[in-house]
Amino acid sequence: MFYAAQSAVATTGIPTSLLSALIGALVVALAGLLGAFIQGRREHSKWVREQRYTAYTAFAAAVAHLRDAMEAEQPLPDAAVIHAAVQALYILGPRSMKDAAVRLTEAARVDTGYPDALNSYYVEANRVLNIGL
Repeated sequence: MFYAAQSAVATTGIPTSLLSALIGALVVALAGLLGAFIQGRREHSKWVREQRYTAYTAFAAAVAHLRDAMEAEQPLPDAAVIHAAVQALYILGPRSMKDAAVRLTEAARVDTGYPDALNSYYVEANRVLNIGL
């Protein structure tokens, strides 16, 4: 072992203890960068889930408000509200959520199959958000 250490010093010109410290510092720096990368991805995933949850609940509330107004034969809410909720789904959600939202909106508008469409929407939202309800 002693001869190997002398050989390393002779080859690189750097004392073995200094070489060990440099390698250790490099490993620690790489581990820190990897940890920061993983933490950043986790935080981004959490942010996306929160934004999706907000968009999904806003859309469901807008459709429920539309449905209530239709049942009470009151003036319908502004179409811009539902349009904004749908646009948020188009930006944040996967295609399956967009399709479920379109089916729900259509069912609420034509008054056929609404309970099934609403259930399908919530099932898809639970699957996408991975909340296990």
